[in-house]
Amino acid sequence: MCVSLYGALAITEKTNRPHPPSVFSKATAAEAERAICGNLCRCTGYRSLSDACKSFGSDVDLEDLGLNSFWKKGESDDIEGAFVQGLGFFMLEEYETNHEGLVLADGTWKYKIPTLDTVPKQLNVEIVNSGHHKHRVLSLKASGEPPLLLASSVHCAIRAAIKEARKQLHSWSNSDELDKPFQLDVPATMAVVKEFCGLDIVERYLSWKMGKM
Repeated sequence: MCVSLYGALAITEKTNRPHPPSVFSKATAAEAERAICGNLCRCTGYRSLSDACKSFGSDVDLEDLGLNSFWKKGESDDIEGAFVQGLGFFMLEEYETNHEGLVLADGTWKYKIPTLDTVPKQLNVEIVNSGHHKHRVLSLKASGEPPLLLASSVHCAIRAAIKEARKQLHSWSNSDELDKPFQLDVPATMAVVKEFCGLDIVERYLSWKMGKM
């Protein structure tokens, strides 16, 4: 990640762009953000790393970044990072194994992990300060597990969307197959979702549509 960011900043320094104020670079915030896309560590949280890199940008608005006292506590970083990790588990990270149970993929060419584009554009996190209690877990302990499981809500939402899409397909195709219960396994990758939604039979839909005209 550091090498990617350094490379992007070094390239922009060789351009004819106006010299920015001290401590800023010639790169834009968007360029700095793109430089680290796909190179982030999910364990430490995405937003704080993204904001730190964007702070090098000559056009950055520091008021829009998460560089305030709340983020400095580190708690919301863990919560956001855990949620995105859960997104990867429930929606993206499909790994194939051989008959011995060994993972076949040795990189991210086929094994897709969450990237910067996976981070929700808006994720509101509020930690309730309810004081000290001898039976309560304090500090950052156990702050990652609940949001990781919360990401199952995305899987549930996708399943509900598939169900509605299959209802629409059933209305014109009259296929009993589309009206049957279906099992949406984890991870629910894009290819599986498209198939369950019936996008593999678009041609039949178009034929039906043309026939009604």
